[in-house]
Amino acid sequence: MKKAMNAGKSQRGWMKAVADPADRSTPRVRWGQRVGPWLGIGTGPGALAVGGALADRFSPPALVGVILVGGLLLAALATAQGWVSWRRRQPLAAQAEVVFGGFGKALNLAMALGLLGWLGFYIGLGGAMTAHLLGLPDPLGALLLTAILAGAAGRGVDRWNAMAGWTAVAAVLTALLVFRRVGVTWPAPPWQVPGVMDLGVGLTQVVAYAIIFALRAGDFTWDLERETDIWKVGGALYGTLVIFMGMGALMGWTLGHWNPAEALAHTPGAVLGELLLSLATIAPALSALHSASLAISALLPVPSASFWIALMGGVLGAGRFDRGLLPFLDGLGLAMPPALIVMLFDEWAPIDLSPSLRAGAWLAGAGGALGLRYLAVPFPMLGGMAIALAVLGVGAVGSKKMWKAA
Repeated sequence: MKKAMNAGKSQRGWMKAVADPADRSTPRVRWGQRVGPWLGIGTGPGALAVGGALADRFSPPALVGVILVGGLLLAALATAQGWVSWRRRQPLAAQAEVVFGGFGKALNLAMALGLLGWLGFYIGLGGAMTAHLLGLPDPLGALLLTAILAGAAGRGVDRWNAMAGWTAVAAVLTALLVFRRVGVTWPAPPWQVPGVMDLGVGLTQVVAYAIIFALRAGDFTWDLERETDIWKVGGALYGTLVIFMGMGALMGWTLGHWNPAEALAHTPGAVLGELLLSLATIAPALSALHSASLAISALLPVPSASFWIALMGGVLGAGRFDRGLLPFLDGLGLAMPPALIVMLFDEWAPIDLSPSLRAGAWLAGAGGALGLRYLAVPFPMLGGMAIALAVLGVGAVGSKKMWKAA
């Protein structure tokens, strides 16, 4: 252990020794071959929904600030986690077992179940749009979309990355079509200055939107060619996130809601709007399918894991069971962010804590966040992250190991 720690000092100051990024034993790819999932998150329907929700709370100047700052925080977390995975040459599933030891399996199981739920949600949403376009029952539309996802995932991330990128373009075209058909309006001055609590809620909404993606961002960076490639995919997330949340806010002010399909329902662009929105669900669905497959494969040696995950997601989407999973997915959004904090702390803090202590910090943060939500305390996600950080700090102070010199 001491040798590894000393090696870490020589490589990057006080950071821990890990796989050498210059090692060529693993095939490398450029950022353009992994940017699709990042674009998919930035242009997903959820980004429009968050922007629409923010429009109900903020004036235009305040909303711009909240989106810019909140988006920067989210992109920074995702990029930092992506950099850790790149440096260690490990996707999330492998990294979890290194950081948390045996508890890493619990993290992988929770991620697999949660991402399966999100996959079902996206298949249900996109499948309903597809069914309406083709005049089919909703379950058949969901199964058709499932077949597309399974086929794309079976060809590997290098192939479906481009598909995810094009569906992100479809999402942008959907929003632009809405503005062309219905115009754009926003509140006129004078504008009310938001309070500190409102600003905190807004920033939390933005960060919470893709905090689970931030945790699994390493699934799309660990095999990148260069360190600068990480900053490029992170920048792609930030840019699309800011633009698309802004578009969602404009829809909220103009239409009173963020749903582009509903906005186009009684216009000549109705069919095109539904088609583009259906395509926009493919990119986030593929990224969820990919990460869920990695998590399951780390737990069980399942052949063709992506096929079985897609099939289960299709069943959830076809039966619209995904709607009943929303409370679970909300709970996952509270329980997982403390794990991200622990992983980043483990990489950046100049001390080596035991896997059991790291797992304890994660579980304490997760339990704290869920407890705060139950008690209706504001900012439960941030509270859980703070609890995890506090446990790590106490463990570091109480540890017999000496802090490594910078």
